[in-house]
Amino acid sequence: MAETQIDCEVLIVGGGPAGLTLANELHRWDVPFRIVDKKAEPERYSKAANLWPRSQEVFAAIGVLERLLERSAPLHTFSLHGYGKLLGHIPMDRRPSPYGTPAFIGQNEVEHVLSLCLDEVGASVERRVTAVEITDHGGHAEAVLQHAGGERETVRARWLVSCEGGASLARKAAGLDFEPERLKNRFIRQIDARLRWSRPSLPGHASFFLKRDGYMGILPLPGGYHRMFVLSDDAGAPADRDPTLEEMQEILREVADDPAAELSDPVWFSHGHFNHGVAPGFRRNSILLAGDAGHMTLPIYGQGMNTGMQDVFNLGWKLAYVHRGWAPEALLDSYDAERRPVREGLNAEQTRVFHAIAKPNWLRRRVIYRFGAAVLFKGPAQYFVRRSSQLDVAYEGSPLNHDGGRGRSSVKAGERAPDAVLVEAVGLRPVSLFEAIYEERWTLLLFDGGRDDTGHAVTSAADVLASWPQVALRPVLAAPRTGGSVVAPGSLLDIDRFAHQAYGLEHPTLVLVRPDGYVAFRGAATEGARLGDYLRRHLTNVRFRETQSAA
Repeated sequence: MAETQIDCEVLIVGGGPAGLTLANELHRWDVPFRIVDKKAEPERYSKAANLWPRSQEVFAAIGVLERLLERSAPLHTFSLHGYGKLLGHIPMDRRPSPYGTPAFIGQNEVEHVLSLCLDEVGASVERRVTAVEITDHGGHAEAVLQHAGGERETVRARWLVSCEGGASLARKAAGLDFEPERLKNRFIRQIDARLRWSRPSLPGHASFFLKRDGYMGILPLPGGYHRMFVLSDDAGAPADRDPTLEEMQEILREVADDPAAELSDPVWFSHGHFNHGVAPGFRRNSILLAGDAGHMTLPIYGQGMNTGMQDVFNLGWKLAYVHRGWAPEALLDSYDAERRPVREGLNAEQTRVFHAIAKPNWLRRRVIYRFGAAVLFKGPAQYFVRRSSQLDVAYEGSPLNHDGGRGRSSVKAGERAPDAVLVEAVGLRPVSLFEAIYEERWTLLLFDGGRDDTGHAVTSAADVLASWPQVALRPVLAAPRTGGSVVAPGSLLDIDRFAHQAYGLEHPTLVLVRPDGYVAFRGAATEGARLGDYLRRHLTNVRFRETQSAA
């Protein structure tokens, strides 16, 4: 039987934050793609409004972070109020990342910047194009696209990535549909407007108020605006329409106990109920789900948009490796194995937290009011700061993990690789470790543990990698160089042990980092043979294959 003619390597259906992030990432990897969206233009209103530290790391790797931050406002602190009492001020910008300060930026600005980046390289979103039919054919996916003029086009894609949102057609076609759960009697109202009140509107400062039937938040936005959102019981409230300026101002005055508070010049209103849940799988043959197509999230920690963008950052390099022949197609199975447990865990956690703060009982309100300040910096508030940054997201059960390292405090396989400032051995240029990690290749960091007798380990690792052009060796040397000593190419000096401390290492150790910045393999520096077995299991020996083809 003749092989099916493929029209498109990757078809991205949906041009929201997740789809646009994937498109920019695939362009960075030089993977052919098309991206279609039924809307005529990027989102006009802010909707989602935050960019957490991990997402900033992602966009720094893709090369678009600076342009996003130009349109954002930082978040340094937020005040927590519990039932009429100030509990304290919580710092938000002390996370261990080069981009440790969260930023507020509207979803519309994210879409605008990412769309502009695609326009500049001739890979624009095809707008007013709707996928009206999607079929899973096992080895490829077929989509019928309807264009603005009514004409239809059938596209056969090697992979189809659904970033369509909650009503994903591809999810149904792949047999991965699910019935989201609705939170009864709960609804949210939002407004973006200018704010005047009795509290100082400090740059980078947000406020959060717990109330009897929910909560209210005030977030700083670029351009002198603020977002106000209110979660309430929908009994007796107009839950079927957007709120008015007067209604939101009345709520603000009541909850903040501030009769002088004023809202003006509104630019956006919103209302809605909450549906949440996770698809039973994120991949079926050639169809993959990302963002809201695979999971619907609750408004806890502001995780929705960020989680979707990190879905596709996990997926993008894997599609690129399979496309280039650098890895077997089985690599794509790790996408579901890694991202779905993250979403399932977050969904369960958000549900618990949501019920705890959205409709607390009398005892919980009393405890928070009486003792909230005492536990503020070591309890739930600090847990929120840590979880919301998404720096702690780990792929504990990933099939890509191998962990033979020592030390409970060290970074383990499946965890995000931390950054550190090092010095290039040749030229003595200060360099961020992230510069070495977020490349097109995997990175093997060989930590010498401060010992000057690891030359054999470096040579052994180099011999192992000779057949694997997908992996770059970067020795991380804490042992001071002696006069006339020769260091391996690409070596990074860690004389003050910043990197060794960040990774929790005291012994010579091999740490293999994936292109998305997660540790894949950890083992003793003498385990070169085991590293070779790992590479044969998960990557393709390109040089061996090329030699065979030449013969």
